[in-house]
Amino acid sequence: MQIRELAQRTGVSPKAIRYYEAVGVLPPP
Repeated sequence: MQIRELAQRTGVSPKAIRYYEAVGVLPPP
């Protein structure tokens, strides 16, 4: 799943998803 797809499915912006990855909230793909 790409960031774009995850953003569409969850309603979270791609920028926020990248931030969550950077700070360790989400694991890297």
